[in-house]
Amino acid sequence: MSFVREMNLEYAPIWDVAQQMFITLADYGYECDMEFSIFNTVKENGEWLEERFPIPVITVNDVFKILVHPTHIALTLPMHREMAYRFRFQSFLPMLFDIHGMEDMNVTFYESGDAFDDVAQKILESNETYVGVTFSLPLLPQSIANVLELLAFAAHV
Repeated sequence: MSFVREMNLEYAPIWDVAQQMFITLADYGYECDMEFSIFNTVKENGEWLEERFPIPVITVNDVFKILVHPTHIALTLPMHREMAYRFRFQSFLPMLFDIHGMEDMNVTFYESGDAFDDVAQKILESNETYVGVTFSLPLLPQSIANVLELLAFAAHV
């Protein structure tokens, strides 16, 4: 099999989900743009890895970023630090999510599986103006419903 055919087979599920998500979001009235991004980072088995290949990124209403990785969908919802300090993030459980800085993505306030004991204090003591809550969803067409729910939730925060 040719290299192009092999790459197309690998990218087909990524592209299919991204394209379906883009169309669905537009059908629901969201303003969306889609582009490809390279050199994103993902955590795999506790180690940060750089993706050296392009992945689809959908920007919704110039605020929310949806990255369609080969293994999952990542949706980042920004939240002002003052709101994040008071927010009860436990309400998102059992979904997988991380809480991090938006100016410095390496500032981590919470990773899935951690205790919530000092999240508010870490946020309060940080220099971050905005905090990002990044959800990890399966790379499945059914995850589009979860994305719509999270975007609807964000409209009320």
